[in-house]
Amino acid sequence: MEQNQFAVNGNLLKRSGAAILDFIVFTLVSLFLISSAIGPFYDSQYDTSSLSEQFTTYQTASYLYAEDESSGQVLFVANEAIPDAIYQYYSEFKNGKVYLEETEPFVFSNEWYNETILKINEEGTFFELVEGDTSVRAVERSNLTEEEQGLIATFYTNAFNDALADLATYEPYVTLAQQINQFFLEILAIAASISVLIFYFLVPLLLKEGRTLGKLALGLSVVNKDGYYLAWWQHLLRFMAFTATLVLGIYTILGSILISYTFMIFTKNYRSLHDFVAMTRVVDRKQSLLFHREEQLIDYKASLDTSNPS
Repeated sequence: MEQNQFAVNGNLLKRSGAAILDFIVFTLVSLFLISSAIGPFYDSQYDTSSLSEQFTTYQTASYLYAEDESSGQVLFVANEAIPDAIYQYYSEFKNGKVYLEETEPFVFSNEWYNETILKINEEGTFFELVEGDTSVRAVERSNLTEEEQGLIATFYTNAFNDALADLATYEPYVTLAQQINQFFLEILAIAASISVLIFYFLVPLLLKEGRTLGKLALGLSVVNKDGYYLAWWQHLLRFMAFTATLVLGIYTILGSILISYTFMIFTKNYRSLHDFVAMTRVVDRKQSLLFHREEQLIDYKASLDTSNPS
């Protein structure tokens, strides 16, 4: 088939801009679907709000998290509260609960806490017993050097992270977190799927010439590799290839998307992976003259020859 020399490739800047615009619209619509339709539907069917409230209750009950009064969000406790939070976690929350790795309920004692968490018996410990009494929670040594005072913050951070890791072995907490994550991923997947179908398949079909909203805004169109209007199957194939790139991007940490963009940068006609699969390319609509068939191009060139005899 004769190449349509009147089809002018869209430049890289416009292609990138159109992709960014499409992504912004896609994200906004996905968030709208999540908040106004899919999220409420899941809440009515599975009571996801109640699950989230239960999860928040577990977090605050562990003493490792606290609710921020200004924002209402549940965050890690403040740094100055970490020493007491760690103690309260083991002495009040964990005490008496059966964990995954234990066959018997955990029984708390200050002796256990002093030895296991504060490591009172290890060389270089930051703590000392109160009047030698092992049944009382140990305190920071009174003769800590400046270097040790700096290191003790790291000690508390590590102990806090150990407590968080321990919380993650508490079966009711873990089960609830898994349920919430599963519902969240399902809601996100449904919203994203609907948005992709609308903006990357239905909109290009309705606007014709393979134009997404971003391409329409920047004056771009999609044609076949020879510069003619797309066949219906190329719309479908291009959409399927594009969707596959997005899905693979989730599992490859955007790797497939970066590869596709690299193709667009370094190929002659700025063709991405889905362009190669569907045998398409993107052109600047304002600078291009497009035809449905090769015969139309031949007739047009003949008319030019007739009107401009040598």
